[in-house]
Amino acid sequence: MSKKSVHDNLDDFYVEQILLMDEQELDEDFKASGLNRKEELTKFNRAAEVTSLSFRKQKLRVARAEADRVNQKSSITSDVISRIKGSGEDIREKLAKLFASGQVPTEITMAFRDGHEITDAEIEGILEDLIELGVVKDDDQKDSK
Repeated sequence: MSKKSVHDNLDDFYVEQILLMDEQELDEDFKASGLNRKEELTKFNRAAEVTSLSFRKQKLRVARAEADRVNQKSSITSDVISRIKGSGEDIREKLAKLFASGQVPTEITMAFRDGHEITDAEIEGILEDLIELGVVKDDDQKDSK
């Protein structure tokens, strides 16, 4: 048994013993240690609040950074699709040309549609994915192939 697991087991034992105590036993234990239970509980709550607040703030910073990254990526793909549409090129033709030219990696395939036509929203979604993968060539996009 490693040294850490021995300490962990001992900590678990102490916590379990404390949790099994009733109010009177806890008060007696605190008095025997020369501590005031209410004061110690207040100190603990303050420490937990400070730690919790800094943890929540850090979590919020990480979430905001991720949201900014996603928004920036979304903005770039929207800009590229807007330029494709603005150039007068049909997005269906653009997608067909990409597949026909071999620019789309062979791992990417189109599903059989059972005679149903693909919607413009689905085509835009596929183009967005290809933009994010760097497959779609666009003069204004630095990351494209």
